[in-house]
Amino acid sequence: MAVKNWFRGRGEAAQLSNLKISLVFLHPEYEIRNENLVRSGTRLLKLFSLIPKASGRPSFHARVDDGSPAKRKDPELDIDIMGVTRDGSNPRRRKGL
Repeated sequence: MAVKNWFRGRGEAAQLSNLKISLVFLHPEYEIRNENLVRSGTRLLKLFSLIPKASGRPSFHARVDDGSPAKRKDPELDIDIMGVTRDGSNPRRRKGL
């Protein structure tokens, strides 16, 4: 993959520190994974993930969304879900995996 030469001084955080996650409830079939809190070469700043302990369930990934270099915006928390289709079904279960 090509390395992007992003210009400096865009107003984005390069990393975070002292992130504290207070659990009120964590489903017993999931575990929480803390990410390294450093923005990647593609500008992605991951915070944490909820990973299923068994296959066949979706995973959830938290990240900071602060726009793009061309269009900055106030930082927001985004949660991406992986392992499901647009209709909400799990593609692995449909294939019998």
